[in-house]
Amino acid sequence: MPSENRVVWIDLLKFFGLLFVILGHINSPASQFIYSWHMPLFFFISGFFVRNPSSFGDVVTFIKKDFNRLMVPYFFFSVVGLFAEVVKRKILGRDSVDIFQSLIGIFYKMNIDGLSDHYGFILWFLSALFFAKLFLYFILLIIKNNSLSALVLSTLLFFSSFYFISPFSLNIACNALFWLSLGYLLSRLDESVDFYNFVLLASLFFLITIFSLSGRIPSLDMARNYYELQSLNVIWALGVIAFLVSGSKLLSSHFNFKFLKIISKYFLLIFIFHPYSNNVAYLIVMKYFDGQWFYVTIQHPAKDDSGNSSWL
Repeated sequence: MPSENRVVWIDLLKFFGLLFVILGHINSPASQFIYSWHMPLFFFISGFFVRNPSSFGDVVTFIKKDFNRLMVPYFFFSVVGLFAEVVKRKILGRDSVDIFQSLIGIFYKMNIDGLSDHYGFILWFLSALFFAKLFLYFILLIIKNNSLSALVLSTLLFFSSFYFISPFSLNIACNALFWLSLGYLLSRLDESVDFYNFVLLASLFFLITIFSLSGRIPSLDMARNYYELQSLNVIWALGVIAFLVSGSKLLSSHFNFKFLKIISKYFLLIFIFHPYSNNVAYLIVMKYFDGQWFYVTIQHPAKDDSGNSSWL
């Protein structure tokens, strides 16, 4: 667990991630840029809170603890999201939800495609994180907590994840494992302020160079395990993450950011409920503000006959 003097910058990093994931779900010109790194960032941050296997009494204790933290909210809010969708369609006179297929999506598929017909579509993150942490736990247990070896094995599983599809979003978990391992590895390093000054400038120069040479931002949709150009996607996302990590480190060394404690405390709830608030904002803006792009919810993940997203 990160020490108290590191919590501020990690909370700031979580705040940036949360802010951009909400902005990524509105139809703005920045959406492609945000999608190119925002979910890798969330798994990266989660790596800071992975503890050594030796800190748990046994495997059952580890699984039970993470199941309660991740999978209980996953199942609960998936059912809540499905119920909200059923009620909404009934009120608006739309076609009813296929309950059986939705339940298969919740309890068996656990991926974006299985969750895309209701408000729980973002919850794939929780199931993927649970299994990714489980994979990392066993890897660290087997290789006796060697962080670099864990990163090598995680990288191999990352590239293998593009070649299979499995229930319980295990292929997404293998993909997420790479970013989780990077966060775990960084959490064990303790560098100086000068180091992060260098990383901030170097990562900015690096990103500008990549964009100048390629002329575009590589498309990435981690929920669907889609990387347009795998190596370039990884390099680009790492560059943005390095910039945000170093920036958060430097900012937290000068400011307290007391408001972040509240946001961090309710981080998961804000993350889970932002589709609902985005949906309300969409309806209000379409009715009263002529649908300006900076408020309109992005059409994700699928459109219905009226041209709206299936969860609007």
